[in-house]
Amino acid sequence: MNGASTVINVLKRHEIRHVFGVPGAQVGGLMDGVSRDRYFNYIICRHEEVAAHMAHGVGRTADEMAVCFGTTGPGSTNMVSAVQSAAMDNIPLIVITANNPEHQIYPFKDGLQDSNNVQIFSAVAKFSERVTNPARLEEILERAIYHAQVGKPGPAHVDIPVNFLYHESKPDAVSFSSRLPASPAPNAAAITALLDRLAVAERPLLLLGGGVIRSCAELQARQVVEQLQIPASTTVNGRGALDVTSDLCIGMGGLYGGVAYETAIKEADLIVAVGCKFGPFSLIGRSEGFMVHEDQQIVHVDIDPYAIGKNTPVSLGIQADAGEFLLALAERAASVTLPRWSAWLAHLRGEKQRHAMNVAAAMSESIAAERVLPQALVVAKLEELLPDDAMVAIDGGQVAMWANTLL
Repeated sequence: MNGASTVINVLKRHEIRHVFGVPGAQVGGLMDGVSRDRYFNYIICRHEEVAAHMAHGVGRTADEMAVCFGTTGPGSTNMVSAVQSAAMDNIPLIVITANNPEHQIYPFKDGLQDSNNVQIFSAVAKFSERVTNPARLEEILERAIYHAQVGKPGPAHVDIPVNFLYHESKPDAVSFSSRLPASPAPNAAAITALLDRLAVAERPLLLLGGGVIRSCAELQARQVVEQLQIPASTTVNGRGALDVTSDLCIGMGGLYGGVAYETAIKEADLIVAVGCKFGPFSLIGRSEGFMVHEDQQIVHVDIDPYAIGKNTPVSLGIQADAGEFLLALAERAASVTLPRWSAWLAHLRGEKQRHAMNVAAAMSESIAAERVLPQALVVAKLEELLPDDAMVAIDGGQVAMWANTLL
């Protein structure tokens, strides 16, 4: 069996169907093999960065991974920005680059379109390795797929010399198990400690991050919010975890998220953040006026223990998968009596309504004065026309700010 067949078989074994890429000299044969196999949803792109962004999109919107192919040199380097984006958003995807023949790259001999792909992708991917022995190709692919999914997900990269793709070899026995471990669940003491804090809290906030989406725990999140009757918000990556029509949802969090969120993180005496890395858009502890004050406690729940407390001080850290945590919290909370935060909720709802009225008034004033607000107007019209379950892909810059404000 040659290396190209090995790659195809491993992708099938892991039910990876979506393949994106741009044909090139080194990777052309592999992509040709994929294109002839009806198992795959194979899409030729016009740019390698687009291929990686499309693989990112599959990982974000579906409970599966995708793969992007690139040739060496500009093919591989074109993908770096998109792979970095997936890494920042903790989206699993597989990057496969085909390099020059191994006799040209061990060491590098200044061949046509030479690039040290492993060194390049090591800076942005969870896993990056070059195949140096065709017999180990299958094992390295298995390791890449494992690392892309385990713990906090992210991109994984494999670099394959082109001659290994056509080299007939007997693969080594794969001793590595790519079976994923069970998602970590919170211990009982951690849930008890959180419930003790909720029992004395006067102004709590539940903040749901991208980890909730990646754990497919939207139903558990909404159950907890309704069960606790706690005001809740999401980060940018956590959008979709809450029912935005619920009276308990104070709007999306983060920069341009709304006055209610800003009020909540300033005045809350307890913030429970689930699957949230406290990035700059969360504002918490990131800018003057939003620093954590001495009367404020933060409980941080994350699958990655190194993320807990990394960007903001916490009073309680809980390592757990977001879905497992929310499920355990719902089970325990059913047997305890917690305060009713009616006055706090009413205060935040008032701020949310005031924010919406201010945005609408500002837009009306700009239209009447014939000022140009194309992004805001387009986003507002989209909000009016799109169905409630629509998925919207947002570029960077001001349009992202307006989308976070209006959608």
